[in-house]
Amino acid sequence: RYDLVCLEGISRALCAFLGKQDPLQYTLTYPQGGDEDLLTVTISQETQRVRPFFACAVLHKIKFTPMSYASFIGIQDKSHQNIGPFRYEARAPTSIAFAPPSWETVHTARCRAHADLQIG
Repeated sequence: RYDLVCLEGISRALCAFLGKQDPLQYTLTYPQGGDEDLLTVTISQETQRVRPFFACAVLHKIKFTPMSYASFIGIQDKSHQNIGPFRYEARAPTSIAFAPPSWETVHTARCRAHADLQIG
């Protein structure tokens, strides 16, 4: 649950659990341009075999403060460490190369997973 990887999300979930705040209610809306504005996410058959479920969202009309923007980018960076935007594929960790914004060098997914295990 990516809402629990930031302080704001943990605080909101805890307040809802303790009954101090109502859980957030989200509204599903259709794009203003109709079908022409819909985005498509393609999931390969190989990925479907190992990850049979997928979910995503597009946010509109969000107002950020400098602090909330930094938190949002941090969550986005965490969510994209293993998947890229608009593509969701299952590949061997050694065949995936990437360089997140906070890194200066390109790494493989195997290298990153190993680093997380060492740090965590």
